[in-house]
Amino acid sequence: MGAVVGGLVLLNLATVMYSVLLIPAQTEPDPFGQFAWLRQQLGEAAALNKTVWIVGHIPPGLETYGYTELWQPMYVKSYLDIVQDPILGKAIAAQLFGHNHKDEFRLLPAAPDGAGPVLVSSSISPVYDNNPSFKLVEYCPSTGKLLGFKVFYTELPRGDKKPEWRFGYDLLESYNTLQGSVAAGGGGLRQLDVEAFARTLSLGLDDWATYAKWYATDIRNALMDYTAVPEDTEEEANYKLIRRRQYLCGIIISDQEAFESCAAGVFRQWIAEEQQQRQQLQQLQQSKHQLKHHLEQQLVQQNQQLLTADGSDLVGFVRWVRGSAREDEAFKISRLVHWAKLAAPSPVAEEALKAAASRDLPSLRRLAVASAGPLRSADASGRDLGRPAA
Repeated sequence: MGAVVGGLVLLNLATVMYSVLLIPAQTEPDPFGQFAWLRQQLGEAAALNKTVWIVGHIPPGLETYGYTELWQPMYVKSYLDIVQDPILGKAIAAQLFGHNHKDEFRLLPAAPDGAGPVLVSSSISPVYDNNPSFKLVEYCPSTGKLLGFKVFYTELPRGDKKPEWRFGYDLLESYNTLQGSVAAGGGGLRQLDVEAFARTLSLGLDDWATYAKWYATDIRNALMDYTAVPEDTEEEANYKLIRRRQYLCGIIISDQEAFESCAAGVFRQWIAEEQQQRQQLQQLQQSKHQLKHHLEQQLVQQNQQLLTADGSDLVGFVRWVRGSAREDEAFKISRLVHWAKLAAPSPVAEEALKAAASRDLPSLRRLAVASAGPLRSADASGRDLGRPAA
């Protein structure tokens, strides 16, 4: 039953074959019979009341820089059918992946009772804007449950200096929510605990700030700019909330279409809340502020039009751009169009959406290059391009 390392049973999957970037692309429903093998191994473990760890390189789902899918959708579905099985899923104490050079969790859409966490680790290689790091994982040798981990890292040395490795953070000591959940759950980290942790992250408070700090191993990144602070204006607070919820949609193991639907749902919810607030404001101030009432009605109408956009049109576009442009260009163009979809109206956003709709790759390339700096500034300030300063 798999490979036994340190008392753990490890099931190692070759996940590169499921990649959307694999050339030539796989078309077999189960390349090399790995899914059948995985189902058999988990069945044997469940029958013996044993637990296993699944290990692979490319994680299922999306990466969270440009929010593009990593596996072909049919393989995501096949994998979820196995790991979310009520019997087989309970035998999985943990799932460990890498590839993205970011320190993250992943969420199962419908985790079975007792399922362990899904971790995505950063890397020793610093080529994707991260400091080198590794994890020291702690587990129970008798149950195979993951108890926690510590991260060690080094800043990139300059010149001929050698790396100086140091302690980064301890999972349970850094996150009180997880510490309490693990203690209540019998000593092992569960997918259920990570789901509760994700709800805490959505608030944008201390846990989010810590998570963002270590997302790229103590290197400045966009997630840091979505931390809620007392000085936020209402506009800035709403912007950050949308971006945090968009990120949480991105860590759910799904395909591109499901992600776009989740992200669009976040936007619809925000619009609905905005509409409700405006309606209450209108009832209180209608007699005194007729002009303001008129302008807000126009905004409501615009929001109602946005409310009908479920994001499905982005699915085909993202897949088209990944097949038409280089990988680095596709990331930048995808980020640009996702931003334009959520941004306040502006000439840049309007031009980007028109170019996306007409599949105008030269214009998209030009806009992605021209907007790279302003987009970073927009993330840093919590505002969209073209949105006036508060």
